[in-house]
Amino acid sequence: MRTHTFEQFAAGSVLFLFSTCVWAQEGGSIAGVVRDGTGAVLPGVTVEVSSPALIERTRSVVSDGQGQYKVVELRAGTYSVTFTLAGFNSVKREGVQLSTGFTATINAVMEVGAVQETVTVTGASPVVDVQSTRTQQVLESSFLESLPYSKTFGAFNNMIPSVISTSSLSARDVGGTAGEPAIGSRVHGSDAGLTSIDGIKIVAMATANWRQLNANVLTTIETVVELGNGDAEAWTGGVNINVVSKDGGNTFSGTIQGDYIGEGWDASNLNDALRARGLSRTNKQAFLYDTGAGFGGPLVKNRLWFYGAPRFWGNKYYIAGNYYNKLAHTLFYEADLSRPAYFNRAQWGGDGRVIWQVAQEHKLIVQSNNGDECFCPIGPDTGGTTPEGGWNYHYSPQHLIRGTWTYTPTNRLLVEVGGAYRQDDVRATFSDGVLATDRSVIDQADGRTYGVSFAGAGWAAAFQTIPSRQKIARMAVNYVTGSHAFKTGFSTLTANQSLGGKGTNLDGMLNYPEQYVFRNRIPISLNQAATPNRQETRLKLALGIFAQDRWTVRRLTLNLGLRFDGVNAYSPAQVRPGGEYTPELSLPLEENIPNWKGLHPRVGASYDLFGTGRTAIKASLGQYEQSNNYGLTFARANAAFGSLVLITGRTWNDSLYPVGDPRNGNYVPDCDLHNKGANGECGALADQSFGSERRSTQYAADVKEGWGTSPNLWQTQLSLQHELAPNVGLTVGYFRTWYRNIYLTDNLAVTQGDYSPYCVTAPKDDRLPGGGGYQVCGLYDVSRERFGQVQNLVTFAPDRSQGYDGLDFLVNARFRGGASLYGGLSTGQTVTDNCATPDVPQQFCRQMLPWRGQTHLKLSGVYSLPWWGIQASATYQNLSGTARAATAVFTNAEIVSSLGRNLASCPNLTGACNATATVTIVEPNTMFEPRQNQLDARFSKIFRFGRGRLRGNFDVYNLTNSAPVLSMITRYGATWLSPNSILAGRLMKVGAQLDF
Repeated sequence: MRTHTFEQFAAGSVLFLFSTCVWAQEGGSIAGVVRDGTGAVLPGVTVEVSSPALIERTRSVVSDGQGQYKVVELRAGTYSVTFTLAGFNSVKREGVQLSTGFTATINAVMEVGAVQETVTVTGASPVVDVQSTRTQQVLESSFLESLPYSKTFGAFNNMIPSVISTSSLSARDVGGTAGEPAIGSRVHGSDAGLTSIDGIKIVAMATANWRQLNANVLTTIETVVELGNGDAEAWTGGVNINVVSKDGGNTFSGTIQGDYIGEGWDASNLNDALRARGLSRTNKQAFLYDTGAGFGGPLVKNRLWFYGAPRFWGNKYYIAGNYYNKLAHTLFYEADLSRPAYFNRAQWGGDGRVIWQVAQEHKLIVQSNNGDECFCPIGPDTGGTTPEGGWNYHYSPQHLIRGTWTYTPTNRLLVEVGGAYRQDDVRATFSDGVLATDRSVIDQADGRTYGVSFAGAGWAAAFQTIPSRQKIARMAVNYVTGSHAFKTGFSTLTANQSLGGKGTNLDGMLNYPEQYVFRNRIPISLNQAATPNRQETRLKLALGIFAQDRWTVRRLTLNLGLRFDGVNAYSPAQVRPGGEYTPELSLPLEENIPNWKGLHPRVGASYDLFGTGRTAIKASLGQYEQSNNYGLTFARANAAFGSLVLITGRTWNDSLYPVGDPRNGNYVPDCDLHNKGANGECGALADQSFGSERRSTQYAADVKEGWGTSPNLWQTQLSLQHELAPNVGLTVGYFRTWYRNIYLTDNLAVTQGDYSPYCVTAPKDDRLPGGGGYQVCGLYDVSRERFGQVQNLVTFAPDRSQGYDGLDFLVNARFRGGASLYGGLSTGQTVTDNCATPDVPQQFCRQMLPWRGQTHLKLSGVYSLPWWGIQASATYQNLSGTARAATAVFTNAEIVSSLGRNLASCPNLTGACNATATVTIVEPNTMFEPRQNQLDARFSKIFRFGRGRLRGNFDVYNLTNSAPVLSMITRYGATWLSPNSILAGRLMKVGAQLDF
């Protein structure tokens, strides 16, 4: 593995050094106004900024007629600012801390005097950005390394109050136990955002907001978490994360670091309440490791710098309440309590970066990022899948090769041109121990899937390869006058992705094209899949053109932007191979799936309330593409292969034949599965389009093409930022997000008159609302004549809505002696209304995630203890409890009295039938687990020697050993509400970091 790692790293670096395309990202800015001793503005002042972070060492501009100046696109670091004008004393401001995306306001007052005299001014760095309206949090590596930080993206969910995970794949992290989350996070009701490395969007074509190339903390100087309200250059709203890489510098430096958790280093947090709910053991760590080394410096001082680092990290833990099958390779499941399920993630990364100051006006950066990650297996961590029922998912190989070239012909003009190439491959294989003869089974009694994965026959088919290639280009021009900072440019993305790699044995096949469905080991139905599967889609072009002007008029700064986005994808002509239920199909070229175009305004205003740079009132409004628009999800759904019905179900009565007949209870569906109608032991197919060339789902023309037709969202904010004291900032903000172009699916083969309503009675149970026993209505069953007829049309639903309203109260403080505090309170409410429909309304079509379900308190702090030079830090979270849900399986016999007939899936109108219906019996988001608490702590000792520094860390995660339930069985029955996963127990970690 390690040899392979360095070969990939070396190969990527060589390719990159020969790359002629380049890339850029937004930096920080220093801006302000220069006045004389009388308060009059001073035009023509030369403002020079200098920092070790700049390979060119200095940048300079001249104040305009209003005394305003701006220096943009600066690297994160510590700066000094010098103001000079003939006939005036020079003024120098030192120690200005600048982070990416932040505008530091540095004003100056110059007195008449000798030119050679310089007045040095000291003061705390600004904490309020009085010019930008973007909401963001910058997490410097020096701050993160002081905290009990797991060095994963999931850790940001623990630190930033308004940021939440989006799925179980971004589960709660305890010291790194959750590994690297695969999908982006959400904020203020947004969709999952995108991640960037030095401005390069890490887009996955399978699902655009999936993060399949992870950042290397050893090559990271800071991480910028954008929480919304981005300017015209931003692709999407939401949690956009940008990882800023180290450049190297004029001094050789390096880092060697390692963290470790061993088996038995965690405590059990099992308690009587959990035992009473059926949990007999808790998650247990097997091991966790994180090791690597980074090194960089000058190849030629002030001309050529480099930095690079390999890193290896991963973890394995045993999952509470989930076990291997003691009856492996049979059709039945029995928990093997001696073999708990485990989740294992193994990752490596290797990055290299070179920056070259070719001339004073020209700078070139070349970079290569490489990685590999395995979710081995995926599925068991969600609780409803046994280890055999999951599969191993490899993000491998992952390469990103890119560069940056900047050209500054004058002190007002900055030109950036860039490009990148990405290889983004995925492989899915059997879970360990699975045989080719194993069959997938799901038991509705507890919703458990076992035997082998049956992920379907489409894009998520279990055993396959998914190669993808991307090409990215960008150009931007900055023109800065002082009062104005104008920026315009464009970005392009082209890509392709296919399922089923040629020349491999991973071709979208399943062990068997059928999955059995039992209820307490009694067959009730089966699912059929049309395998194998091959498909290819291509992103012809995702084009973004933007223009943005930051215009400062005295104390008011207007951020005026407009962005054009165009997304065009297609499906090339291809052949889908034949299988058990589907003949070979020749599929034609399909273009413009989609062909979206839209103009998206981004406007905002920031007002320096008192003219001191310490208090700002901000407001902004912006429209953004949803992040997944930049992938190929929509194209796959609209292509011919995406609209084919590749999986469907039918009832199965294994007791149809009389006792003594060998077909009775033989666990073999004694029927012709190729016959779409009811025959033998099997009912009719739930979708009569299964396996045919006829598309069961099509999208309306105005959904696929046009101006302003893409799924998008609006975000607005009104906030107050105030500097309470030097280096202490407070932010209070109101945020609203609402979605546009929401879809609905209309089955044209049926009308509302084809459905019959019915009710069921919820079980009596003190844990249900009112003790249970209530009627659950709003349920419908299609007529027998229309059963299995599907002709879906996806169109716009103008009367459907989804919106979020919320408040944030945040503090960001740095005190004397190195103490710091960050965090606050975030709360909100989300309302989703999907009741408007041409067919029958969905059950619980209007749902609300209330304030109590989205109220989070998160605090992170660092403090130096007065004993032995020990530094203590902690991260605390108080979060809303997990929502409880309940679905119940009702038999035909329990429904027939209300419906007045058998369910349409039954073979006969009357008589015995083993068909079932799964019904939600508790309104979503009305029942919650108790609030969750998590306290993580770190104790560090720093040893210094010469230019070196050794930090030893002792971490204790979940210090109070709390045990909130994170996921549970939601199928009503004997195991309802039994925990699938709880927060990992108290966990100890040791680590060390050597900087030299």
